[in-house]
Amino acid sequence: MTTGPGWVHGPVLAAVDVCVDPDEIVQRQDGLDRLYILLDLVRRKVKEKREIGCVDVWRRREMFVMNGIIGVRLNHEELTACLSLIKVLLNRDYTDPVLVSKLGYIQMQMGDLEGAKSSFNAVQGMMEKGAYGLSGYPLVLPVPSSSHP
Repeated sequence: MTTGPGWVHGPVLAAVDVCVDPDEIVQRQDGLDRLYILLDLVRRKVKEKREIGCVDVWRRREMFVMNGIIGVRLNHEELTACLSLIKVLLNRDYTDPVLVSKLGYIQMQMGDLEGAKSSFNAVQGMMEKGAYGLSGYPLVLPVPSSSHP
């Protein structure tokens, strides 16, 4: 069984494990269904916690699950679905360079090279300003080495 955050229970982690097997369409769909069920549960918790004012943790969990769904769909080149999901996330936090970079990747895969270039330029601008990602920690770009072996 895969290890993961404490709030994710075994059956849900099994959904992620099942999604990794691209040869089994039925298992993949079952895994996606489980991820969407988890997303529904997390969204209900967001609504509940909003009323008592502690929604931040559940928002991060929602983004974690949505990123998992996007990843599964990207692996199967379901680009239109990925674009829809990433737009939902960007409507909440358009200043997150990780999300904007993922948008650029999706745009590039769809053949929208100008859109991808624009997204990647936006990420570069965010990085130069010291942008923060979903985790709240500063994002660091790898520094290219000046010497090549």
